[in-house]
Amino acid sequence: MIIRRRIIIFIKKTLRRLLSVSQSLNLFRLGQIVSEKILYLNYHELYYNAYRHYPNLKNPKDLNEKLLWLSYYWRNPLKAECADKYKCREYATSKCGLNEDILVPILGVWNKAEDINFDNLPNSFVLKCNHGCGYNIIVKDKKELNINKTIQKLNGWLSENFAGNISEIHYKDIKPHLIICEKFLPAIGNDSSVIDYKLMCFNGVPCFIFVAYNRDCFGEATFCTYSLDWEQLYYIKNEIKTNIPKPSSLNEMIEYSKILSKNFPFVRVDFYEIEGRPLLGELTFTPYGNILTYFTPEVIINYGNKLKLPPKYHQARH
Repeated sequence: MIIRRRIIIFIKKTLRRLLSVSQSLNLFRLGQIVSEKILYLNYHELYYNAYRHYPNLKNPKDLNEKLLWLSYYWRNPLKAECADKYKCREYATSKCGLNEDILVPILGVWNKAEDINFDNLPNSFVLKCNHGCGYNIIVKDKKELNINKTIQKLNGWLSENFAGNISEIHYKDIKPHLIICEKFLPAIGNDSSVIDYKLMCFNGVPCFIFVAYNRDCFGEATFCTYSLDWEQLYYIKNEIKTNIPKPSSLNEMIEYSKILSKNFPFVRVDFYEIEGRPLLGELTFTPYGNILTYFTPEVIINYGNKLKLPPKYHQARH
């Protein structure tokens, strides 16, 4: 294993030098081929860093291997469309036929941060960019917002290629050009944030719910897992017992997830619940970069067996 790791590191260094040469000489096709090889090795490194052994992407078995396989071999452009925080809304309504009341209300959309008129926004709101994960600013009290720093942060995010950050390749097909302002969704009861119900869907079938609650200002949250019948599953390592009330719109979330996930081998469909009705958060195809170390080994194996892979779509060279 040590020898194999040294070989892979050496190959990656060599490929990066070759990529630099191809870019300087405008050898576009060579650059594409080299980039694909680097990406393929990057996925092996991601898996190795988590589990200290390499994945089998030729014959994937566990859930992490299959999610990596889907990222590399199943390049359906619909993934990029639905991962776009703005275009996802059109997919839900125009292509899936869901009503607009499933969407979080939008307060504004801009191409650059300088165009935002903060005076016209309410006291609480959420700013996000369309092209990645974690590009969110939750504003609970506008009086405490540093507008200049917010503008700098948003424009910095718009300049980034999220696919280059963590090898989630479908993000490279999303043009980073929109800042979206959504209505702030208040927490209920003693929770520090609105509860996030993430339905894990395999081959168009929602199988269990990954729940995030008590999210702090840095985005860190507490997690637990529930069945579709709202029985706690303890799928997460060291998961504590919780008493989160069953959402009154759970059946609607499940039905909407079936509709939204029908075109994908795997997708996580995220919902909030406000005043008893579900609101769509986003569709996620590569949760945590396809390395789900927080799940127990049994979950990784069992749901790897459950996930049926499709034929390759736009097969990459390697």
